[in-house]
Amino acid sequence: AFISQECGSSDDSVPNEHVLQNVFERFGTVRCVDIPVCDPYRRKMSSKISGIRTTGFSFGQEVLFEGYVQFVEYISFVRAMDFLRNKKLVKKMPDDRIFEAAIKVDFDKSKHLSNKNIHKRYVERERLKELEKQKISEECQEREKGEGNKTNTRKEYVDRRPQREEKHNRKRNQKRQLKKEHQLNEMIAEEGRKLVIAQRKLESRRLLSTLFWRIEAKLRKKDSRMKMSPRNLEEDLQSELETKLRQALLREQEQRLRKRIEAKMMLGKSDVTNSGGRRD
Repeated sequence: AFISQECGSSDDSVPNEHVLQNVFERFGTVRCVDIPVCDPYRRKMSSKISGIRTTGFSFGQEVLFEGYVQFVEYISFVRAMDFLRNKKLVKKMPDDRIFEAAIKVDFDKSKHLSNKNIHKRYVERERLKELEKQKISEECQEREKGEGNKTNTRKEYVDRRPQREEKHNRKRNQKRQLKKEHQLNEMIAEEGRKLVIAQRKLESRRLLSTLFWRIEAKLRKKDSRMKMSPRNLEEDLQSELETKLRQALLREQEQRLRKRIEAKMMLGKSDVTNSGGRRD
């Protein structure tokens, strides 16, 4: 009922103070009116000056809101109180639909429409507007700064592209060099293993050759003996036997000579001992 016709039926519609003033002017001259929900800064103010007393209700989908009316004459206030006590507001639509809402009238004990409180709300509203402007300005500055940082970052990215490419090429060349060195080391190690295997094979062949040569020499010696004539074989065996006998005689003579020398040495020691005893 208190929404201006220009607002239509939008969900964002708010009560209209002029409509409220026109309704209550039937009881007398209205000095001023105030609907707190019409002020977007009112909810940010202190409850002592905001005028919002009803909690849990908003005008969006609710039909309840708070309105303050101040008459020029006291008698107008009395007539309004008497007329609206225990009454409902009714609105008839063009299509004959009727809407009604409960209304509660009471004497304002908070002096909401006093000059002092009106001035406080004005000062607080200006302060909130200034804070809002500062916040918007800071957001714009941050946005511009962010855009500038993005631009600088993009520029730095483009400027550092040659450096990145050079770094990438350097890393790629290093990887290639390391790969070549690794392959070369593997080739050297493989050649070393092959050389060790070849040396071992050569040593094995030498050992086998030496062993075969000795076996062959023994076999040749044995064959040469077998091929000798009986006379030569007998002479050879006799010569070998004489050599062995001669060596045995030499060993026996050497042992006898050692025993004689030891006996003489023992005898000499005993003579020296006896002569020393006689002198005493």
